[in-house]
Amino acid sequence: NYQVEIVAVYQPFTPDALQARLIAENVGICILEQMPLSHADVQIDALYGIGLNRELDKKSQDLIQQFNAAHGLKIAIDIPSGLHPHTGVPLPIAVKADYTYSFIGLKTGLVIGQAQYYVGDLQVIPLIPKDEQVAVKAYFKTQLPVLKPRLNHQHKGSFGHVLVIGGHPQMGGAVSMSAEAAIHSGSGKVTVLCDAQHHSAIVARSPNIMLKNIQQTDVMELVKIFKEIDVICFGMGLGRDAWGEQNYHMVVNALKQSPHLKHVIWDADALWFLALHPQDITIQPTWIFTPHSGEAARLLACSVAEIEQDRIAAIEALQQKYGGQWVLKGAGSLSLEDGQLSICGLGNAGMGTAGMGDVLAGMMASLKGQFEDEISVADVVLLHAA
Repeated sequence: NYQVEIVAVYQPFTPDALQARLIAENVGICILEQMPLSHADVQIDALYGIGLNRELDKKSQDLIQQFNAAHGLKIAIDIPSGLHPHTGVPLPIAVKADYTYSFIGLKTGLVIGQAQYYVGDLQVIPLIPKDEQVAVKAYFKTQLPVLKPRLNHQHKGSFGHVLVIGGHPQMGGAVSMSAEAAIHSGSGKVTVLCDAQHHSAIVARSPNIMLKNIQQTDVMELVKIFKEIDVICFGMGLGRDAWGEQNYHMVVNALKQSPHLKHVIWDADALWFLALHPQDITIQPTWIFTPHSGEAARLLACSVAEIEQDRIAAIEALQQKYGGQWVLKGAGSLSLEDGQLSICGLGNAGMGTAGMGDVLAGMMASLKGQFEDEISVADVVLLHAA
């Protein structure tokens, strides 16, 4: 009881497509050679599928623009036409759908990069039994982890001691946010090593956070401090001037003498100096690095646009070049840990604000300090987004 019209702007040439057109003609379905001026109640996009990996020609771009401008409910089959199936980047334009029905399983390009803007309400139509589906390259995570409950006899020494290092004389907020995130995520103890002029502000906000003056610390003293620490969170508000560089090298030299530190979270300005001096440190497999696309571009000596064109290739290149475990922050944040690639299925545009990454670094240090390998990097990213 529906009036259906097919807009077939390209002639079919494969045997299956020719057969399908013949069937449609035989049952009297109207087939148009160009987009009609009238508007249907439902517009179904089936122009391109997941094989598209090139920039659209002008004809296709014009068609998609017409489709997007039309009224009615818009449904994309498998993937909005024009969206890259692997990177979620438009080529350079894509259908903006109300619903996308993805067959068999999720495609990476539906949940990464700019995809959310084009995909709308995303649903998977399995078609074949789950045990016959081809495994996807990335694990799309939306299910929050279930954390092990605390036992009544445990105390603050049972839940990890986090050291937050940064806090340039002109930038005290970042270490404060990281430290507060760590203590609110359940760390037993949190110490901040920063410029002393920030101590009053930090203790006024969080009197349960301990403080040390980075100006009165040298490598040997830092090695002693590290012996009391379970996890380090490093780089927030460190600065990129001579002060920041001097303290970066102090931390790196102390890390070389502290093999017991399993988890070190590298963020912000620590990543800036890592890009400048990659040869100064041997990165341990369990250390965690949390760049956004700008920091990733610097680490890989490329442009931000190149990172955003293929975020999966970027995070794989970071891990290959430096080692360790990685988070590439942004829409659909990526995690690469022990060879497992994960995409964060939560989060929203409101997270694009100053300090969001500092909070993630503090949470990462806190939860790794409490649960170690019982919680994955991707799980922490998901909790942060939630």
